[in-house]
Amino acid sequence: MHLLTALVLGALAPVIMYYAYGRRASPFVREHCRQSLNLVITVALAAVTYVFVVGMVVAALAEATDGRAALLLLPSLLFVLYWTVAEIAAAAAGFTGTVLRLRPAIPFFR
Repeated sequence: MHLLTALVLGALAPVIMYYAYGRRASPFVREHCRQSLNLVITVALAAVTYVFVVGMVVAALAEATDGRAALLLLPSLLFVLYWTVAEIAAAAAGFTGTVLRLRPAIPFFR
């Protein structure tokens, strides 16, 4: 539930910034909003896919392993950790006046 809330709020802030200022925003602000949206969507897709696929495996193995297969879901926290570190790094880069290119993020918005 926390991941869902974080993804919704994490996606909502850049969308509001992008559409509130529209073309009036500087290219710097638009680029940061675009990078943030791409990162949120990429992390959401990766996390949902991982949890779905591993969740099917866990469901299949749950009875045979007495529930220990649920530990396979713990690496999904790595997506959240990556997202948090990338957002902090992007904020630090924005503070210095540069744009951080997040290479693992899929460019949905160009």
